[in-house]
Amino acid sequence: MTQTLVRPESPSVPARSPRPSVRWERWLGPAWLWGLLLGTVVVGFVASPHFLTTLNLSNVLQQSAPLVILVAGQTFALIVAGVDISVAATISMGTTLMMMIVDGDPGRIPLGLLAVLGAGIGVGLLNGLATTLLEVPAFIVTFGVASIVQGVVFWYTDQLNVGAPAPQMTEWGYKAWGPVPFLALVALAFVALALFVQNRTRFGRWMFAVGGSDEVARLAGIPVRRVRVMAYVFCSVSAVVASVAISFRTGSGDPIGGAGFDWDSVAAVVIGGTALTGGRGGVAGSVLGALLLITMGNIMNLVGVSGFWQIVVQGAVVVFAVTVSTAQTRRAQRMARTNIPLVATRRRLSIRGGKA
Repeated sequence: MTQTLVRPESPSVPARSPRPSVRWERWLGPAWLWGLLLGTVVVGFVASPHFLTTLNLSNVLQQSAPLVILVAGQTFALIVAGVDISVAATISMGTTLMMMIVDGDPGRIPLGLLAVLGAGIGVGLLNGLATTLLEVPAFIVTFGVASIVQGVVFWYTDQLNVGAPAPQMTEWGYKAWGPVPFLALVALAFVALALFVQNRTRFGRWMFAVGGSDEVARLAGIPVRRVRVMAYVFCSVSAVVASVAISFRTGSGDPIGGAGFDWDSVAAVVIGGTALTGGRGGVAGSVLGALLLITMGNIMNLVGVSGFWQIVVQGAVVVFAVTVSTAQTRRAQRMARTNIPLVATRRRLSIRGGKA
């Protein structure tokens, strides 16, 4: 006679749900970074009576728009364990192409926008395909592409400002409703799109998987190469959208109009908590990092701080932010390692019919 052993029904061990802060941080950014930004605003209020005026706040938002747009794309490149150094040259290409095509004619604005968008997609495909197919480090590839793009820009502009803005471009570039300029709303719309892609699409989940471990992602059936290429395309598109914002604001086709945006965008993304090794971070934190950099620069300009010291302060902020972000990551990893044995013990006891 066979005896059937029936395993006692074990009480289910409830899965630990993510912390509420983790959920909202994906949309709004790290809480500590909000605190740092708020503290910077308080310092600005104390340091200068002109800081919180409507005119200055509008100026800060207007200056922030191109960098905020750009960091949304740069975040995607870093999440997949890459980086895009060619964004500065891509911005220069976008501003000059836009001005050369429009050249004062409002009817050519749509053609200029399409041409700039197409050029941005082309640069992104070049970066993505070279990085994935040749398996060359992203820094080297994008640095080389930056040199190529910037050289081409110098060739067709003769290193001179080109074109002229249409009257509507200047009008919309400086249009504002109270302290909120039109360009800030454009930046907000682009960031909302990036947040949706990051948090609500399969591609967004795939980016984090590829950045965490491309080998594990490949074994899970994720098209690693395609994800990386798409991340670089989105980054280059963000660069040309930023270039259009600059064109509307300055009305100038400057062949070096993108100078400095490469390192500023990487600094803002790192300040926002995105890891240079990939797989961790997010667009919201990068936007806060960009706003922090622009706000600090505005305050230091108002109080007359030398540009050399501004660079020193920016570097110190980057180091501080990376230190805080790294400390939080290590703390989360230690907590995860501590919880694993406890969960395993509970499961063994529940299978035996005991109580944890």
